[in-house]
Amino acid sequence: MIFGAVVWAGVRYGKKLKHRPHAVARAAVSWTWANPRPSGNLIGNVWGTGGVVYAVGEHGTILVSRNGGPFTPQASGVTNDLWSAWGASASDVYVVGHDGVILHTTDGGATWLSESSGSTEILYAVWGSGPGDVYVVGKKGTILHTSDAGATWTLQKSGTDQLLSGLGGSASDGVYVTGLGGTMLRSTDQGTSWTALVSGTTQTLWGVAVAHGVVCAVGDGGVIVESKNGGATFSEQKSGSARDLRDVWGDATGEWYAVGLKGTILHRAGASAWSPQPSGTSSDLMAVWGAAAGDAYAAGSGGLLLHSFRAGRVAAQRAGLWTVQTAGARDEELFAVWGDGAHTVIAVGQRGLVMRSTDDGDSWSTLPTGVHEDLTNVWGDGHGLLVVTGWYGALLRSTDGGASWTRPASGTTSSLNALLAVSPQSLYAGGQNGTLLHSTDGGESWAVQSSGTTEYLHALWHDGGRLYAVGTNGLILTSTVGSERWEKEVSGTDQSLWTVWSDDAGTVHVVGAGCTHLRSDNDGSSWTRHTLCSDDVLYAGWGASAGDLYAAGSTGRIFHSRDGGTNWTQQPSGTENLLYFLYGNGPNGLYAVGKFGTVLRGR
Repeated sequence: MIFGAVVWAGVRYGKKLKHRPHAVARAAVSWTWANPRPSGNLIGNVWGTGGVVYAVGEHGTILVSRNGGPFTPQASGVTNDLWSAWGASASDVYVVGHDGVILHTTDGGATWLSESSGSTEILYAVWGSGPGDVYVVGKKGTILHTSDAGATWTLQKSGTDQLLSGLGGSASDGVYVTGLGGTMLRSTDQGTSWTALVSGTTQTLWGVAVAHGVVCAVGDGGVIVESKNGGATFSEQKSGSARDLRDVWGDATGEWYAVGLKGTILHRAGASAWSPQPSGTSSDLMAVWGAAAGDAYAAGSGGLLLHSFRAGRVAAQRAGLWTVQTAGARDEELFAVWGDGAHTVIAVGQRGLVMRSTDDGDSWSTLPTGVHEDLTNVWGDGHGLLVVTGWYGALLRSTDGGASWTRPASGTTSSLNALLAVSPQSLYAGGQNGTLLHSTDGGESWAVQSSGTTEYLHALWHDGGRLYAVGTNGLILTSTVGSERWEKEVSGTDQSLWTVWSDDAGTVHVVGAGCTHLRSDNDGSSWTRHTLCSDDVLYAGWGASAGDLYAAGSTGRIFHSRDGGTNWTQQPSGTENLLYFLYGNGPNGLYAVGKFGTVLRGR
C-alpha cells in the first residue's frame, strides 16, 4: 500500500518574503503519547502480585497499575524491546528483552537498574521460584540463572541451540522451558541439568505455565499440549482454533486462559474443554496473566490492554467479559493530522476514520463519515471548513467542523494522497498516476489538471507564488500559482519522495526513502542531498522555522535540525511505530501520527 503525506505549519496565504534570516535555533520538544493511552507500543508480557500489575513491551515500555487503577508509564531507562516481567514481590521485579537486557527494581519501579546478563541474545522470558532462584531464557538455547538476587547471572547448559521463548514452573514441579519446533525442557535441580521432554508437537511453543498440577504449553497453529505427570508425557488438547497462540496462564482452581493472534482468547475451567471468548478486538494478543480466577489481563499490539474482572461470579458468567483498559483508537492507522492553531486537532486514517480532539490531544472522539475508504490527508480553514482526501478518488467536505459531511465528485478513481490550500478557496489534490485536481470554491467542486507525469504524487506545497509536488522515483515538480504548467526539476535521486515544505528562511525541504533529505535555496532549481540515517523511510517532515525542523518515518524515529537542515540529530520518540505525518503550529502544538492509531504530541 502507498500512503502520502503533506505537512502544514499553519495556512499561509499571499506572497511570502523570501530568504529571511534564519530564526534562532531552539531545543527540540519532548514527545508523549496522545493516542492511544497510556502507550501505543506493543505489550509483550503482563505480570503482577499484591495488587500491582506490570506490563512491558516494545521500545523500553514499562507500565504499572496499582490496586486496579489505570496503567501509567515508568521510566525504564532503555529503548530495548522488553518481552517479559516477573518478580519475587510487587517491589522486587525483573524485566528482560533485546540485546541481553535485564532490568531490576527493588522499589516498585521507582528506579530500574540494568544488570549484566553476559549475553547479547534476545531474552524472551523470566521466571523464578523466589528471590534466590530466577531464570531467563532466549535465543540460541540461552538459559541464565541467578541465585543472588541478580548480582550475578550464570549461563546454563540447555543442551539446545533452539530459540527458547516460554518459561514457567513451581517450587514442587520444577522449571519448564519451551521453544522453537516443539522444544520442551525441564529442570528439578535449579538448572544444574536440563532434560529434554517429548512435547508431542513440532509447532513452536511460545508460552508455558504450571498450575493445579498441570503443565500447559501453547503455540503456533492453535496447539495446546499438557501434562499431568510432571512432563513424563504430554497430550495435545483440542483448542478449537487455528490461530497462533502466544501465552497461557492458569490458577490453583484449574481455570486457564490462552491468548493469540487476531484477538484470540481461549478459556477452560476445570475439566471442561477449551472454548473461545469474545475479546472485542482483532489485534494480536501476546500475553495473559491473572491475579485470580476471573481477574485476568491480556495485552498485545498497539498497546492494547484488556481486563476481565468478575469476582464472585461463576465461571459461566465470567466468560467473554473483557473490557479495554487502553484509551483511544488502536486498530486503524492514522495517515494525516491537522490543527486549527487553537485547541482542535483532526486526524484521519484507515476505513474512513476521522478523530477529533478539542483539548490539544488530551482526549479524542470519533466522527462518523459514512465512508469506508482509507482517508489520507486533511486540511481546515480554522472556521469549520474541513477537506479530506482518500483512496479511490474519495473526497470529503464539512462546513461544521466534522459534524456532517458531503462527498464532492472528484472525477477520478485514482487514490488521492496530497492536499494543499493556497487560499481558503484555491485547493489542490494529487495522487496516483500523476492525478492532479484543482478547486476554486473551497473544495465544493474539482477540475482535473495535467501534472505532466504518471508518477505517484505524494505531497504538495506552496511557498509564496511557487508550487511544489513530490512523488515516486525522485520526482519534483514546480509551478507558479495560477499556472497549469508544471516543470520537472532535477532532484538528483531516484528515491521516493514523501513530503515537501519550506521554512522561514525560504529554504524548501523534501524527505523520502533511503532516509533522504533534500534542500533547495533557489526555488527548486537545484537541490543538496543529505542522508539522515541508513535504514529508514522518512514519510514526514515539518518546521516553519529554519532553526526548528523535524523529520520522521518508518521506525518511529524523529530527527531534529537547528541549522536549516544541514545537521540532524535523533531525538527520543518513545516508539518504534511507523510515523506517516507531522503537523505543527508552534513549539506547543506538534503532532506525529502513524501506525496503530499512534498520535504523539511534542511539547
